[in-house]
Amino acid sequence: MIKIVALNSARKGAIFENFIKKMLDGLGYHNFRTVRKTGRQIDILATNRVTDQPVISECKAYQEKLDGDQLSKFRGVYDHEYDNNKSLVGLFFSLSGFNDGLLEYYNEMNDELKKRFKIFSDEDIFSFIEKSNIIVSDKIIRHTIKRKLPYEIKNQYLSVSEYGEYWIITFGIAGKETHFTILSSKGDEVQKFIIDELKALDGQIRKLMPINLNVQTKVILNLCDNQTKKLEDVFVNIGESSIDVEIALSNLAEQGIVINRDSKFRISNEIDSFISLSRGFLSSKNRNEFFRSQFVQNNIDQRLINFIQTRFCIQFEDEQKNILIKLLKISPSALLQSITHPTDSFRTGSEQIRNGKFSQFEVKRWNDISVSNVTMIFVKGLISDLENTEHSEIARDKNIGGYSLYIKAKFASASGLYLNLDVGTLSMMVKAKDRVEAGELVNAQKIEVFPLEWAMIYTHLGEFEFAIGEYDNIIKNTDDENMLKAAWNNKGLVYATIKDHENAIQCYLKSIEIDENLKEPYLNIGISLLAMGKKDEAQIYVEKACQIDENYQAAKSFLNELKS
Repeated sequence: MIKIVALNSARKGAIFENFIKKMLDGLGYHNFRTVRKTGRQIDILATNRVTDQPVISECKAYQEKLDGDQLSKFRGVYDHEYDNNKSLVGLFFSLSGFNDGLLEYYNEMNDELKKRFKIFSDEDIFSFIEKSNIIVSDKIIRHTIKRKLPYEIKNQYLSVSEYGEYWIITFGIAGKETHFTILSSKGDEVQKFIIDELKALDGQIRKLMPINLNVQTKVILNLCDNQTKKLEDVFVNIGESSIDVEIALSNLAEQGIVINRDSKFRISNEIDSFISLSRGFLSSKNRNEFFRSQFVQNNIDQRLINFIQTRFCIQFEDEQKNILIKLLKISPSALLQSITHPTDSFRTGSEQIRNGKFSQFEVKRWNDISVSNVTMIFVKGLISDLENTEHSEIARDKNIGGYSLYIKAKFASASGLYLNLDVGTLSMMVKAKDRVEAGELVNAQKIEVFPLEWAMIYTHLGEFEFAIGEYDNIIKNTDDENMLKAAWNNKGLVYATIKDHENAIQCYLKSIEIDENLKEPYLNIGISLLAMGKKDEAQIYVEKACQIDENYQAAKSFLNELKS
């Protein structure tokens, strides 16, 4: 539903015309004009930016459905203009829709006329403004509101006024319409003066209690230090009026988010309140401020782990629970995934296991696989945070680099093997920017590459003992040739980095045994041979690398150095 709100009918008509111009602009029209001629007026005259096709539009924002007389009048204007320009299209817009008489009159027109003379109701206009990117869809608005407020939505419409386009949402308690809130056309919170102005203009919400989401957000964030505060403490801290803060606190108390005892307020630490607030704030612009708060950090505990286990139908071991708590305390993305990631596949699997006749071993194996998959989801969230510069504030809170994080994740490969991944510090979750100078790393292709990627990260970061251990695990536990040749080459690179060139060359040769056309180990052998003082032998291997790939720039550059 679209509603035009204005002080009088004249302003209402002008606002609707400007709104339609904005819509047409988004659909590719420009050069808007209003044309007044003797005995007739054209609300909007415009042309298409691409085709130059002209259109004239009539805009009606009446409360009652339009009858055939209104359309007949516009038809007369259109026919007169069409006589002068045979490419002209007529567009008739009505917010209130059309009665049966108008629809019958329009349907009697021939098909050729209806192709160039069209009528549009409020539903059509709504569809057009979505396509014009003037607004986000009503479904998105409804989803946004349900994240922020637990009230029953009674009504939702797009308000169009001299202030622009805003979503009005009204709520009911015990079946009665009592409150309202306002969001921008894009779903953002709005300033108080917008709420006040629209409330004064719109009789439908004039007697309802406003919920200022902007003030409510500030109140919640202020209480996230887990301190008990008086009303005056809160409104002084956030710089809003005492009335607005009092309304916000009252609404939050009704929702069970804030506890009010003797006019002193504190945020509720019930797990349901924590999860509800986290769903909203962790996907908002206030994410980091909310996540760093004492409220969030205190509530990432065993109760949350129990909630996650119930959501995903899994059971963590005690050690895994402790690790998971540490991970969730440093990753807002992982925390958000823990409470919002779809669980259908996990629940379906759990139901099949429950209803089937499986041994305890098979049940445990299913749980282990599910735990691995859930952990992988959370680790991906952590990695995305570490790649985000804004995450540095959270890292500083935890004294990272020095903060010890131990993650034990199991990644299932195509052959059903498992790999234990032990990460000593947060810095080891990210690849170093500087390349390893001892040779060329190899990536495996068309396989599950998580184990190899982590081993390469250890190599980049100079954790050579861990890296060799990871490559040994890969070599021992897989028969995939792509994985094996990469693991042997990269293990050799670790040895070369610590100046053990003899062991390095043996590893490179193992890689060549698997794939004699793999160029990197030939170059790497050349680099190690030169380090051992065997320049002539080095040149033979580097030339072989260049023969395999004549565009192999690293080998060509090294060969030039050998020949100089």
